[in-house]
Amino acid sequence: MAHEVDVILSNSGNGNLAIHCFGDLVKTPAAFNALKEVLIKHGIVDKVAAKKSVLAPIGDEKTSIELFNGNTAAIKILLPNNPTSLDIKASNMLADALEKGTGVRFNIVREDDYSGGAVFSIGQTRLYRESSLKPSIDLKGEGYMIAEKDGSIFLVGGKRRGAISPVIALIEEDFGGRLYSRQDGLQMPKISAQETITIREYTPAIELRSMWQFESFDRDFQLFNRVGASRSDLDRVPDEWGGNIKLSNEYFVHTLGKLLPNEKYFRDHPEYYSLRNGIRLPQGQGGGGNICMTNPDVRRIVADKVLDELKTLHKYGLFDVSAMDTEGYCECQDCQKLANLHGSSGLLIDFVNSVARKVKKDYPDVKISTLAYNDSEQPPKNIAPDDNVIIRLSAAAMHSDYYPMFTVDESDKFINSMNGWRKLGAKFYVWDFTVDFKGWPLPRPNLEVIGRNIEIYSQNNVFGLFLQGSHYGVGENQAKLRSWVYAKKMWDPSRDTKELIREFNYGYFGKVADLMQDYSDLLSREWHIFHDNHNFKDSLKYPKRFTMTDEFYPQAREIFEKALAQSKDDPALHSKVELEFLSILFYRLENIPPNGEEGRKSYIKDLHTFEDLAAKHNLNWITEGTTRTPQRIVEWKRKYNIRFANDKPSVVYLATNAITRIGDGAKVINEESSPNGLCVKIPIYGNAWAVQWFFGSALFNDVDYLVKIKVRADKNKQIGSAFDCGIYSVINKTSPLVLSVDSKDLSGNDYEWFDCGNVNGSDVPSAYFFFAQIPNSSIDYLYVSGIEFIPEGDPEYKANVRDKPIEHSLTPADIAVGEVVSLTSKNSQVLPPTKKIWDAGHEIISISPTSKAWHAKWHIFDSLAIGEYKVRALLKLKGQKEGYGIRFGVYSPKAKKEIFSKVIQANKIPQSDAYQWVELGTANITDDAGAYFFATSGGDNSFESFFLSKVEFVRVK
Repeated sequence: MAHEVDVILSNSGNGNLAIHCFGDLVKTPAAFNALKEVLIKHGIVDKVAAKKSVLAPIGDEKTSIELFNGNTAAIKILLPNNPTSLDIKASNMLADALEKGTGVRFNIVREDDYSGGAVFSIGQTRLYRESSLKPSIDLKGEGYMIAEKDGSIFLVGGKRRGAISPVIALIEEDFGGRLYSRQDGLQMPKISAQETITIREYTPAIELRSMWQFESFDRDFQLFNRVGASRSDLDRVPDEWGGNIKLSNEYFVHTLGKLLPNEKYFRDHPEYYSLRNGIRLPQGQGGGGNICMTNPDVRRIVADKVLDELKTLHKYGLFDVSAMDTEGYCECQDCQKLANLHGSSGLLIDFVNSVARKVKKDYPDVKISTLAYNDSEQPPKNIAPDDNVIIRLSAAAMHSDYYPMFTVDESDKFINSMNGWRKLGAKFYVWDFTVDFKGWPLPRPNLEVIGRNIEIYSQNNVFGLFLQGSHYGVGENQAKLRSWVYAKKMWDPSRDTKELIREFNYGYFGKVADLMQDYSDLLSREWHIFHDNHNFKDSLKYPKRFTMTDEFYPQAREIFEKALAQSKDDPALHSKVELEFLSILFYRLENIPPNGEEGRKSYIKDLHTFEDLAAKHNLNWITEGTTRTPQRIVEWKRKYNIRFANDKPSVVYLATNAITRIGDGAKVINEESSPNGLCVKIPIYGNAWAVQWFFGSALFNDVDYLVKIKVRADKNKQIGSAFDCGIYSVINKTSPLVLSVDSKDLSGNDYEWFDCGNVNGSDVPSAYFFFAQIPNSSIDYLYVSGIEFIPEGDPEYKANVRDKPIEHSLTPADIAVGEVVSLTSKNSQVLPPTKKIWDAGHEIISISPTSKAWHAKWHIFDSLAIGEYKVRALLKLKGQKEGYGIRFGVYSPKAKKEIFSKVIQANKIPQSDAYQWVELGTANITDDAGAYFFATSGGDNSFESFFLSKVEFVRVK
């Protein structure tokens, strides 16, 4: 074994192992760990020997200090006479860590009580000021200096964290302390009486280091590991400990909807909002418009609102002024002129600069942030952000959503954007995604990718970095490891990612560390296989998932079976392994179907285990804002026709605190008259969705439910359409229940249960209940306190509840041959993404060829007598070409089939600006109660837009 000859092990004098190779002391962490692998392989050293080398302090100058003699401390901790709260926190942290590592208590003294001798000098002591020691670099907010003079160690830091920064560096890097998780707290190895301190200075290259990892939402974890969350409600480091640069929860992102609220201005001042295709649109999240950024009143209103909010929010240091999550800016003449000069991002920058200049006069230390996202991804021309503007550059839309297993330097689009903003002199902050948002627990082998990306960001002078992972709760694959590794890499990008992973596994998982490291190695192998065998463009466009090799699951399962068995006698460790094992169970249930009798038994057993462990460890969410764990469990059961003995349909109640998406001015408010004290207040104006209430697959197969909503309304008139609501299935892309509610059916003042109709559980996989605004509504605000699904068999269930019939001047008995029943667009129920618009003085249905799903429907039961009818439609088409066109028909829910269908080819309809009647054919109306007329596109882009005004049924016989 030649390696044994080349390597000399010696005692470094402080109880730690020193390694020399060919006569040279191995200094760097990378060199140490490369050599350590050889030593481990040949059994020369233990696998966890000298672990503090992974985060060893970097610097050539060292000094040896005596910490204690027997049971007595040989050095004191010195504070100024008037210490800051940062000094006090730093001194207590150091004293506690030293006592944990030595068993000796170290005294903290003020300067007036100091009589000489070696000290750890904390902050701006008189001893430090008289020492002539000065940092040679700008320490900024969190940098630090650790210096030595006359046997004393001086700990000095930047403006925000002060002496806390060097104390954390000393504890972690010199003494080997670790805070891996919020539950375990600070771990300290044994500290020797004589220790070596590295003299050094350091300022982090990435000034703002933030992440949304649930495991990191703890003030001690954030402080010690030097990260934040960028948002005031999740950033837990208190101001007396130095706080963090952050944004307020109220103004975190997509803030123009709050700074220029639709409900306050749109009705009286539509000119404040974006002009799109000749129509002024209110701001919308996930659709709709933005604001008119050149309007001088808009600039004044937004700037004044920001200044007013900064009276209380200036302490955070950042304030966001960014567009809603939608594409397309205003097309008015002034906006287009500016966009032509500077590009679409230049229009935004010009607007944000105008706000930032006003802010700078009153709040010179506050930075205004805005998004480089959607239309503003690429840098502008002939304009640059002001020096108090921070660009939040989205890596997600340009890279992470599309190429999550490739590093950002492999993406021309993102690198060109980042380089462009940097060349403009912009201060920018990168927002990156690190998780699979369609399944947080899924194993995701991207840690090396994120590690490399952090290095690239730091080399490109990023001001800040925000890593978004699973922030709703526990359950993300390797969440604790990720939180710790991300924190270490952001603080010092030169640290080796794979060695940080190894360090965490051996420090956190104790006697099963070997197995957990094997699991990390397995994930690393999966990434290398994928990356080495795929071209950059052949990647994973969201929501497409990463696919492991066939070997992954059986090997990962074997690792965890061993780890669970070996940790059984240690409940705390066993619990840690169980939490990680949930990812492997999730992978199995998602990706490996129960083939054969034995496979089905095994699948059901794993499903039981997952359900039990998820409940035990509070794994409540599977995806961001849409799927809770019980919903996914029901989906698996439904997919493979599995039912447990206790699976009985029961009332499903959706409370307001379960709302997952709120847009266009809607918000959850406290209200005493609401049954549960909360409601969602929905302003009814414009034409967009306002609330989505996801309930996933909470309903069971083949069970009918009565759907009820509890609402009240502020009426502006007693008659007329009030709002639309219903259910939309994101998988089937259909709406099995849609209802247009009329004002006359609402009492207005008090909450009441309103029956919406029936739905079968099998029709709504992964669905949401929605409320939608309509033009010229008969109400100003709708208040919703809850939604109930009552299963058939429950005493409250009422069978055969149907949507209310459309009212016509004629009754079925009155309809004679030659007479007409007219269905207008006002009576119709539009289905996403169809919308109603005003055109030629009438309310019209606008249809785009987005899918083959139904786009609009009119209930016609109880309106037509049994008989034969000629059917025609009043319509016009924009941009027609070869293709499928539009399909019309009549569908019978009772018979579950279409009783009339007609396809009109797009190129057969003459192009005209005028509406024209098109004959659809003859429909035979039977006694199928519940039938409705529908219109849909073929989803083949055979036209640009389709406008439908009226449908007529003319009685033939």
